Amino acid sequence: MESSALPAQYGYYASGSVNAVTKSGTNSIHGDLFEFVRNYEFNARNSFDLKRDNLKRNQFGGTIGGPIKKNKLFFFLGYQDTLTRSAPDAAPAFIPTAAMLTGNFSACPAVVPKVVPAGATISPLATKIASLLPTTSDPCGRVIYSQVASFTENQGVAKFDYQLSASHTIFGRYFITRYEQPPGAATSNLLVASQTGASDQVQNMTLGDTYIISARTVNSFHITGNRSTNTTVTNDYINLTGLGVQGVYQQPLRQGLSADYITGFTVSNAFTVSSTPAVQPYNTFAVTDDVSLQRGAHQIALGMNFINVRSFSGMPDFPLKVAALV
Repeated sequence: MESSALPAQYGYYASGSVNAVTKSGTNSIHGDLFEFVRNYEFNARNSFDLKRDNLKRNQFGGTIGGPIKKNKLFFFLGYQDTLTRSAPDAAPAFIPTAAMLTGNFSACPAVVPKVVPAGATISPLATKIASLLPTTSDPCGRVIYSQVASFTENQGVAKFDYQLSASHTIFGRYFITRYEQPPGAATSNLLVASQTGASDQVQNMTLGDTYIISARTVNSFHITGNRSTNTTVTNDYINLTGLGVQGVYQQPLRQGLSADYITGFTVSNAFTVSSTPAVQPYNTFAVTDDVSLQRGAHQIALGMNFINVRSFSGMPDFPLKVAALV
């Protein structure tokens, strides 16, 4: 990792550069299996907490590498899966009580004025939203709730190395990772149901060619493609029509889902509802070539770097377009 005074070949990036090397196969088969476990059953209670945490985290996988053709062609495969399950710390929120919905705020000392004409100020939309919130006996409407805190991440890598000659080698590598987090459960509790989830995928493919022209001249050529898609996922429980909102809505994210499910609003110092799905593809294609020259006490580097970036952010127009992007 280099974070300052970068060589000219990294001139496109201002903050830093990270280079990673993937293992290669050898003339014999080698592999390994691993698992890393964190579980609340193994943990003592923190002296400042009322109870132990309930984290369940399993990270496991393995690698294998070996020859396809000895001394010529080699392969390497790796896989890792991470499962995390836990209930997050409870979060507070303030919702309207039954008395508040009639315009009576007298039970809560923090609210001024104490009485509001309900018929003139409380809209049918607000009443409908309030019916989807949990109930509370707190005079100021304070409730405690928890949202989902679980995700699954899969990663895989495949690589081949081909030794064409003592001075010429090529390699190819493919990497993929997926991250899945479910949205809030479609229950009658709007605070839980509105939690957004995620379905993200990143892929990378690289082809490289290294040729030793002479003992003092080396050429390195790479073609790289990256494709990432970050998707915000929601359930179908919340929709604007059901809340009583009339208007023009964006197109559906996937086929069979009504076009009016996008919802997001905040009640200051009380609670927030955010249930807006989105797709954000980001594709990069790059071609680089570097020549390293050693001439006496001098080291000279020459090369080129071409990068094409395509990105899109927001709600796609049609389900078919989403399928094409993903």
